[in-house]
Amino acid sequence: MLNFVPLNKEAMAQLKNVAIVAGGYSSESSVSLRSAQGIYSFIDKERYNLYIVLITKDKWTVQ
Repeated sequence: MLNFVPLNKEAMAQLKNVAIVAGGYSSESSVSLRSAQGIYSFIDKERYNLYIVLITKDKWTVQ
């Protein structure tokens, strides 16, 4: 699973928000999840608030 870097509220208010959308309805959803994890690992968490939007057949969730 993904490891999130804890930040204080003041620091989070100054960061830009970025959503990485992953998953989907097809058999390729596992590839999308692995790609999202790779993207997440490369983006600078000190500059951006990162969110992963996970899409499944049943729902959309934000991690």
